[in-house]
Amino acid sequence: MVTVEKDDQKVQEAIQAGVRDYIVKPLNVEKFKQKIHEMLGLDRV
Repeated sequence: MVTVEKDDQKVQEAIQAGVRDYIVKPLNVEKFKQKIHEMLGLDRV
């Protein structure tokens, strides 16, 4: 989930609703790339 919402309560609600990962905008490009690699399993190579 990519959002501008930073409130901890909102993050917890999203995770409880089934969100696998939570990314806050504005994006940190390096952190975003790292999360994509993790999701694709490329961090295990």
